[in-house]
Amino acid sequence: MSLLQAAVASFGLYLLLQIAVIPKLHARMLGAKATNAFALIATMLVAELARAATLIITASLGLILGSLWLVPKITSYGSQKHWAQTFEFLRHIREQIEHIDKWWGIATIGVLGLALLIAGRHEAKRRASDAIEAAFEKLKSDIEKTGLAPLPPTPEMRALEIEIEKRRSRVAEISSATDQHSSAETDSQQNSELAKLNSEIEALDNWHTHLDITRRLDVGSAIADIVQPQKKKSEKSHPWLLSAGFFKIISFSSRALTIASLTLLIPALVAIASGEISEAAQSAIVRIHDLILKQTIKEAEDTWSRALELQSQKRELTKADDALIDQLAGQFQAYVQQQNSGLMRGSIEVGRRLAQNAARERILQNFAASKPSTIVKGAATQQGVESEIAKEIVKTNSNERLGGTNLREQFKNELTEQAKAAKPQAWEAFRAKAAQALRSARAPLESSEIASKLFAEALNTLSQTVINTDDASKALSHIASGLGKPGDTAERANELRKLNRDRFLNEISAHSAFGSPHSPLVPGTNIAVQNPALEETIKRMAGRMETQLAGADRLWRDSPPTIERFSGDGQDLNAARQQIEKLMASKSVPPNLARELPNSLATYADYFPGQIGEETRTHRAKLIKSTPAFNAAVEGRAIATAENFARARSYGALRGFAKVGGVLIGLKPNGGEAPIIIDLSWSESDRGLQFALRRADQRILSFGPFRAEIVRLALAYAADGRPVTVTLPAAGIGRGVLLHPALVDTSLGCKARHLDQFVDAFTSRSPERTSATQRVDQHLDTYRFAWAAQFQQIMATTADVLSKDELQSLEPVKEFSTKVLSSEEISKSVATTIKSPKEWADKRLSPVTLKTDYFEAGLVKTISSCLGTSGSPAAFRQCVAMTPIDVAFIRSGKWTAGPPSLFSESGVRETNYVLDDQLSFLDLRSAKGATWPFEFMLQVTFETPRYFAEERSTLSFDETPFEYPNVKAWISDRVSKGIAADRSPLQTEKTMVDLREFAVLQRFFRLALDGTFGDGFPLDTLVRLSQIKSRAQQPVVRTPLWNSPDATAKILSQNQLASLIEPLGLSRDMQFATPQNEACPDIQP
Repeated sequence: MSLLQAAVASFGLYLLLQIAVIPKLHARMLGAKATNAFALIATMLVAELARAATLIITASLGLILGSLWLVPKITSYGSQKHWAQTFEFLRHIREQIEHIDKWWGIATIGVLGLALLIAGRHEAKRRASDAIEAAFEKLKSDIEKTGLAPLPPTPEMRALEIEIEKRRSRVAEISSATDQHSSAETDSQQNSELAKLNSEIEALDNWHTHLDITRRLDVGSAIADIVQPQKKKSEKSHPWLLSAGFFKIISFSSRALTIASLTLLIPALVAIASGEISEAAQSAIVRIHDLILKQTIKEAEDTWSRALELQSQKRELTKADDALIDQLAGQFQAYVQQQNSGLMRGSIEVGRRLAQNAARERILQNFAASKPSTIVKGAATQQGVESEIAKEIVKTNSNERLGGTNLREQFKNELTEQAKAAKPQAWEAFRAKAAQALRSARAPLESSEIASKLFAEALNTLSQTVINTDDASKALSHIASGLGKPGDTAERANELRKLNRDRFLNEISAHSAFGSPHSPLVPGTNIAVQNPALEETIKRMAGRMETQLAGADRLWRDSPPTIERFSGDGQDLNAARQQIEKLMASKSVPPNLARELPNSLATYADYFPGQIGEETRTHRAKLIKSTPAFNAAVEGRAIATAENFARARSYGALRGFAKVGGVLIGLKPNGGEAPIIIDLSWSESDRGLQFALRRADQRILSFGPFRAEIVRLALAYAADGRPVTVTLPAAGIGRGVLLHPALVDTSLGCKARHLDQFVDAFTSRSPERTSATQRVDQHLDTYRFAWAAQFQQIMATTADVLSKDELQSLEPVKEFSTKVLSSEEISKSVATTIKSPKEWADKRLSPVTLKTDYFEAGLVKTISSCLGTSGSPAAFRQCVAMTPIDVAFIRSGKWTAGPPSLFSESGVRETNYVLDDQLSFLDLRSAKGATWPFEFMLQVTFETPRYFAEERSTLSFDETPFEYPNVKAWISDRVSKGIAADRSPLQTEKTMVDLREFAVLQRFFRLALDGTFGDGFPLDTLVRLSQIKSRAQQPVVRTPLWNSPDATAKILSQNQLASLIEPLGLSRDMQFATPQNEACPDIQP
């Protein structure tokens, strides 16, 4: 309820009491009886107090409202100085009122009201008793003089008389029976019934007399004598506040309490209505601020018009004019953003991430524009409010928005029109001052201020609803809508924009500087440019903006910008999936291939999803879900969506991932500190691009030349974020080729596949590698043998306590353990291990004793013990079976987990690097070795879970895979020498040169996009860099879908699965196959 509504309601209640209620109560009191005297007096006291209270409330609220309405009216006739003084005074009053706790007022009125209620009840009882006593004395006097005049009985008296008569008749009946009965029966002392009747007759007769006396009491006259004893001095029966009779009824203490309560009612009322009074004061403040603002706007417009000496005839501007205006527009945009930057303090980290993701999005959009089969996926491509905000963030963070409706373009258009109408000499003078201001301007907005930048655009959009521009409801309309009313708030936002524009330009004209956006509206005061109402609205807008930006940030974290390539021509995964479903339904798939067939549909997104849950929507996932046999066969585990998504972007987690032998490029630095980079520029030549990085200390770091094609690919690769360059995961029927989407059908992608083959090409046939891998296989066989022995021993001792269902579920495991124990090949491995027990304990030779997450530590310890005491596999088996087993381990059920599944894969990883202030990692000129920045290795990867991890975290990654430490240095040396000596068409040295350039560039771009070089790093320059084009036409190199399509097609044919050759893309690969030993095309500058 507003103050005006409260005042009107209070005045209406006052009139009701004054005109109707209290006069009627006075009239009823004149005819008061003993029975209702108390109620009438109490009601009259309450009515009198209510009348006084409502009058005080009406007068107080009326005075407040009248004052707040008149002050702006009277102030408008004064000067701006007087307006400012009145503004400051009202603001001070409002601040004082806002500090009043309304609960103090409620408590005060509650306590005083209760006190008055208790006192009024006491006074009403006292005065009613006095009036009844006075009326009785008067009646007694009248009886002594004239006696009681006969009056007809009242209904109640008549009823009593009937009851008395009944009892007297009964007494008479008893008395008439004296002739028949003894005298004892008529004696009331001896007859209980007669005694009771006589007692009742006496009581009823007394009550009859009481009623007769009571009705004759003239209590009303007695009350009138108390309230108004002097008949000659007549008083008003119902004055405006409290009557004199009210004060004569109550005692002195009650009078004091009443006066104190009515006096305290005013401050208590102010406390209770402090919020409404504050709003009314705010309205008056806003009206005064509007007066000041309009006057200031007029003065600013006049000053700016005089500075330009505007004329009707317009002229054309030069390119220098356009460039100057564009620079000023950028500074004006920063000027306005600074005005609201304090409101978005909680969004610095969020804003930093939003700016980085917006840059990634735009980089990938530029990349996709040059690749017809490539699309960009992420938060900005989805549906929903957060996605719409993400789209606007991308647009707002770009200076390439169309339509001219953003803050920068709007200023640019307005100043252009003014410059055309300016007098040439005046414009030249302004140009000189503007150039000086630009030379001393502050650095561009930090990327972390994206929130302020976006908020300024939301305000600008709100102001455009007044201008009715075509795009007013488009740019950020979903953010501005509902944040403020499109009427007054929009008008004020538009006025604020105009004032900011003119003050910004006037400051340049007067002082050759841009000034502060926080300057007061009136010099020498603290009056802000934004009026209090708009300021509060803007704060609410900022709060909602922060909530919306946080939502967009969360969406972007789950759906970061990534690129996706459509299925290659000649491949139809949907048709392949349907064909496999038919084959499975007909049960014509060989059991040895059934488990692996889903993997034949695997794409890059299946193992390395760009968005959370993306791998659940692929053809491979659909096949697994739709076919029960596959659903149960794929290791019996549900797809761990969050884990897959996290692993796809984690270099460390991917190191030991079973699907990644291949090439990993995207390692984070291993310590050090990077310099703050504030500018990036480049120059083009026939050799490529030369980068110039300006540090915060103004030193220039120069790197290059880099080929434009590699720059473009490295930038898209880094923006996408996933570090798997290429991998060839096994699919049962062969190995598919999974190349990063940025590198598909490129010469660099071709070279990445060749790089993956270096380890195998130079080491696969050497005895050193064969010996190392065979030893691991032997140790794995030994563990399998020991596990089988232990399993069967536990089964034999616990069979009686296991349920029928448990025994049935363990039957396949039991059969597997039997096969292991009866395998001659495995027994040979055990015999070999027994001969060299020291090798078993050497963690450089085997992962069994090292990887206790995959190999049960107790069993490994038992094996170590038994190897030293056993001379044959049979003795070894008996030793393992006889070794006591921890009861807790048996109860845990982990003994049923079979041996892990592992295999050895070659791969390429990045070498560790450390940041320094010279960015040495980016320097291609310094010699760091033939294989720099890569290390070539052989590693063991596990396809089974980490069953024996002590504290299994949500993300169960093996970030330190076993990389054959005993031959690691040898592999690196062999690859280095192989590269140097290679003269094959593969051109390994050229491959190293190209991938080295790619690796260091993507390192730089990743660091920049992650904010490592500081918030001042110009992310927009990376967006512009992503549009760079090579001077020479780059060849298209078709990326194969399968590593050995001929061999894979042969396997399918041999297993009656030839119908899959065409949809899986094998026909396409065989038709356009590139010989394994054919070099990839050169990458031109």
